[in-house]
Amino acid sequence: MPIFRPLLLTLALVLPGFAQPGVAATQAGKVVYAYGDVRAVADGGATRALGRGDAFGAGDTIVTREGRAQLRFSDGGFAALQPDTEYRIEDYHFEGKADGGERSFLNLLRGSVRLVTGLIGRANKQNFRLRTPVATIGIRGTSGKISHCEANCGERGPGTSLAGYGGEWDLNSGAFSGPVKPGQAKFCNGASCFDIPGFGQRSEVENDGGTLAEGDSGEDGDDSGGAGTTEPVFQAGVQTGDDGLCVLGNCAQAEILVATGLNAAAVMNDRPTDGDTGSGEDLAVVLRNGEPIAVVDLDTDSTGTPEVFLLTTDLNAVRTAVEGIASPALRNGLLAVLDALPDSAISALNENPASVAPGDFGRTSDNQLVFGRWQNGSILEVEADPIGGITDLELRRLEGFASEHFIFGPDPVFVPVSGRATYALTGATRSTSTDGKTIGDGVVSGKLSFDFTTRSGLIDFTVRHASRLFLSSGTLELDGLKSFRDDDVTGFSQASPGGPTFLHGVLIEGFFAGRNGNQAPLAAGLSYVIQRTEADIIGVAGFGLTDFVPVSIAPVPNGSFVGFAHGFEDNGTLAALALGFVVDGASNLAFQQNGVVVDFFTGGDPACLAGCALDALDAVAIRDATGPGGATSLPTLGVSWARFADNFDAEHAALDAEVGSAHVIAATMPTPVAAIPNLGSGQQGVYNLLRGGTRPTVVYETNGSPAGERVGQLTSASVAINFDNGDVNASFAGSFPDGAGTALWNLSGAPVSTCPGSAGCFVRSQPVHTLDLTGQVLSSRISNPQASNFDCSDGCFLSGRTRFDLIGSNAPGGIAGAYQAETDQSIEPAFSLSGTYVLQGSVGPVP
Repeated sequence: MPIFRPLLLTLALVLPGFAQPGVAATQAGKVVYAYGDVRAVADGGATRALGRGDAFGAGDTIVTREGRAQLRFSDGGFAALQPDTEYRIEDYHFEGKADGGERSFLNLLRGSVRLVTGLIGRANKQNFRLRTPVATIGIRGTSGKISHCEANCGERGPGTSLAGYGGEWDLNSGAFSGPVKPGQAKFCNGASCFDIPGFGQRSEVENDGGTLAEGDSGEDGDDSGGAGTTEPVFQAGVQTGDDGLCVLGNCAQAEILVATGLNAAAVMNDRPTDGDTGSGEDLAVVLRNGEPIAVVDLDTDSTGTPEVFLLTTDLNAVRTAVEGIASPALRNGLLAVLDALPDSAISALNENPASVAPGDFGRTSDNQLVFGRWQNGSILEVEADPIGGITDLELRRLEGFASEHFIFGPDPVFVPVSGRATYALTGATRSTSTDGKTIGDGVVSGKLSFDFTTRSGLIDFTVRHASRLFLSSGTLELDGLKSFRDDDVTGFSQASPGGPTFLHGVLIEGFFAGRNGNQAPLAAGLSYVIQRTEADIIGVAGFGLTDFVPVSIAPVPNGSFVGFAHGFEDNGTLAALALGFVVDGASNLAFQQNGVVVDFFTGGDPACLAGCALDALDAVAIRDATGPGGATSLPTLGVSWARFADNFDAEHAALDAEVGSAHVIAATMPTPVAAIPNLGSGQQGVYNLLRGGTRPTVVYETNGSPAGERVGQLTSASVAINFDNGDVNASFAGSFPDGAGTALWNLSGAPVSTCPGSAGCFVRSQPVHTLDLTGQVLSSRISNPQASNFDCSDGCFLSGRTRFDLIGSNAPGGIAGAYQAETDQSIEPAFSLSGTYVLQGSVGPVP
């Protein structure tokens, strides 16, 4: 589903002074993940680094030398770029809907990119095109992977490969022209295209009926045909489990069995008292008589060089599995690694190999994941290149309760880019201490929730170990497409309720698993380390999906009114801003999530000479229940409101950092100009029934120090418009807790003698109306020793403004607006106020 940011740079050509040097001139989307060296090269050669949240657009070439990047396009499309990739945005245009004028023309110069297409091209196929040096690709489908190699390309030589995961693709190269269906893969050399053997030998059907290739390697694979090819890893000749979970007796009986396409996590005894977590995607697990004895990962390192990772307790079983690989190049490369192992390591492992703890090996209760631990012996970890060069080797000995824990499950293939999922505990290994002295019950309760829109999650779990409870909670973040890790997780332990507590650091790495169509993956597995001075506590746990709430982000319809209010710090003093604009799809853009505006850009409000913007895509919307019966919106009037307390970005060229909450209100049914009474009509509108809006927030200083934000109440509001002569009157009043009781504030505005045409006048043809406000705030807590009035006990003067629009599709039956106010801090203590409102009333004759 699409995620939008304000198209700031599209407007740079329209709004003087807003252009930002070194940024794309026409935005196509934003970077949602960047690791390592990721850069954009513009048409003129200017280069800039790209990080999460940065914009890219037409004319940019995205370059990943020793890095990775994930790009989200404004039409909902998604691209995952692997290392050493050059991906050019030749031309891109999208205005929120497929109306025929949209286009997405891309060019893969080198490297690999995994694509999920968006709205562009669904209705008008000719509007999407991806070129490589030897091929042109169009769409009749949704997902796939394209790679292009020019040098050191292996057996196939230079060329382009296309692997279809979902839907169909149109492929043209030389004499070849035709579709690439799900589960198919083609390699093109410029003269023609050929099938890639082995790809898609086994496929499964998604819940929604679409077909997904079993060989999907996610963002880490490389099906370019060169060295390091990982699709498919194990070919015919080796019995392979259907989903990697038949290891507990449901597979065809075989001494050696290989399960592929798995995601996994593990935690190991890194040092005598320390634990170390790890996770991976698209792995293979080798099993002997139903028990895991090895994990194999074929990938590329940070320089793009192919590498092999092997973790095993039985080298003979691994050799048997490798000898069954159909691909000579892959088979010989892995055998070269095994042959290069030193005799001393082989002997030590064979002498006393670790085994799977029988009481800790099983499936999760939802049947989605397999977990267990190795104990009582040695385990060998190897990193190597595919021609036998050993780059790292470690033989670890597990004694006492010392263990290496593992958990794995089938790759989900699809992970949503929006929506919120909740997972509950379904199984776990018993916890062990890294010094081998103690064993516990492991995770006994827990919950994991994840917001795929923000790529972040929350974890809360309890481990019972050696008569102590360890309670851990904090935030997670995606680390790739299907893996996650701790962002800020901490914990504490106590021997008994009410007893002394001890704080602990917590490490987590995990993954998503289980195919579920275009919904959230069915399961999540993780490894954890609870850090202690004496010895860490380690284990793994599985969680099953209990709930998924899709989140849609869409443009706010053109013609809608958007109001905004917010506090700022301007040159060291508190200030506030209230603005309003009408969405026009050009200079004024807005996007909504679950009916709330979370993203906008405007250059159409006079207060935003060089543009104002809000990005609250990663923020939690606070929906104040101020409507009738506790409603948080008024659907019959087309009005919604919300405020954001943190994790958002508000921009204004003339103001500095944000202070306090941001308030938004949107009205999708403003009153048409034809329905508004004319000047001389003898009509007036009186709107004094408060029907909703955000609760006002205030920021102030006590004795010159910030007192923090307070949330108050709008207790009354009224706006009267004399349509006959253009006069506008308004009044607002409210309260807030100031720490010493209840503080009060009021604002009012009155017409000036030169209406219409001056501030405080209603001009029928204007879509947004403005009224300047004045008033006072009364509070003994608002004080500043440097101000002439020490505090506001007797009232401090306020000046402010409201921006509003008439609502009601057939007549002006209401008003939606935003308001703000602040003190003059050269003579008064610091104070600012922000909020939004909805009023209803009626139109009748002027008395």
